[in-house]
Amino acid sequence: MTDNRPHIIINLRPILQDFMLHEFNSSDDGAIILHERHDIGRFINTMWSISDKPVSKKDYKYPVKMIIPVQPNSAHILKYNFIHVTTWKHVQIINYIEAEFKRRVRDFFSIGYEKKFKQTDIINAFLQAYNIKNNALNFDQVKKLDYRNRFRFREEIAKTIQSTIIQ
Repeated sequence: MTDNRPHIIINLRPILQDFMLHEFNSSDDGAIILHERHDIGRFINTMWSISDKPVSKKDYKYPVKMIIPVQPNSAHILKYNFIHVTTWKHVQIINYIEAEFKRRVRDFFSIGYEKKFKQTDIINAFLQAYNIKNNALNFDQVKKLDYRNRFRFREEIAKTIQSTIIQ
């Protein structure tokens, strides 16, 4: 069965693919079904462009098909034109998804540390909650994000204290 719904294809690392699959439903062929009720879906839906001629397909290492929500004001445009994402907008989409992912990680760790859980337990809980493949690479990526967030937090504390020291 061929899915004729309008879609875009972007290059998305596996850990971010899993994150997106957690946030959205997927079709039988594994495509992510975007919707406007979610900030990420709303953002991605503003980033596609149209052309009256077919646009050459890019060769991606991690291609992910995303089905675009059809709105009454876009139904005609989507039906009679070719949809694509420019290189610049492609980068913006990936940056936004990564930022949302990092925010979720930061929130997860903040709450986990507040409740006195160990880092390893928080990482494993995050990987399980977001259905991210629990392998060494993904574990280390999430651990690094936590380390960077805590490092920035400690830097802010040091700057605040230093600014109040009377010299």
